[in-house]
Amino acid sequence: MKLCWDNLNNLEYIGNNTWRRKSTNCYFVIKDKCLGCGDEFLTYKYDNADYCSKSCARFYSNPMKISEVRERHKIACNKYEHRKKISDHHKGRKRPEQSVFMKNNNPMFNKQAVRNHRKRISSEKYKKNMSKIVKKRWEDEEYRLRYEQTILEKGLKRPDEELEELERYRRKVKIYTKKSLIKFGDEININNYPIGIGDGFYNIDHIYSIVDGFENNVPPKIIGSHINLQVISSKENILKNSDSWINKDELIRRFNTNENSI
Repeated sequence: MKLCWDNLNNLEYIGNNTWRRKSTNCYFVIKDKCLGCGDEFLTYKYDNADYCSKSCARFYSNPMKISEVRERHKIACNKYEHRKKISDHHKGRKRPEQSVFMKNNNPMFNKQAVRNHRKRISSEKYKKNMSKIVKKRWEDEEYRLRYEQTILEKGLKRPDEELEELERYRRKVKIYTKKSLIKFGDEININNYPIGIGDGFYNIDHIYSIVDGFENNVPPKIIGSHINLQVISSKENILKNSDSWINKDELIRRFNTNENSI
């Protein structure tokens, strides 16, 4: 803090350039020079502070040159003139929400358009059409490869080479799990429980866990098969953790006896 007589009232000088606050028994020392403004300042005895205040530190420790910082401050001081110049430039023009074109075509300014849009995207016909479009798009192998390449380049997904063995195994299991849910979703979730996270929701669980499958060299295709999937409550799934409710032999027997396994 800056050095002034007001903030020395509650302090007691005990010698050796050291001050003590009576109420909290904290010790302060006077630093000769702030690296920013150059003034003397008071700081905690064992605090290696270089600046007298946070604002001083923010201003003078900026990675830009001090001259550039000061120039930016000068521009900020003249912001009223800048605003006035912009205001004069736009005088006589209509605001966007006053424009007839905006009212008729931009949903942001047209409440009726918003209602119509929500009604359209919530209709079953729209959902079916979008489902067909997405399905047709994903059936195109070139599109899938292009999509995978894009998310890898943007860093939204880590490549398999950078993952640990367990994570690579888990990723493969998830691919087969998604296929099983698409093909056998009604059989897995017979009672149509709401799937989600939290109280009142249910989770898709692997009866024979992914961790056990990895440790016992079970193919990801078998772990992600619908014969190894069940729907349990979120609380039950947390308690189950990475445990398995059947052994490896029973899992293999179920998979081999089921003709429709993916």
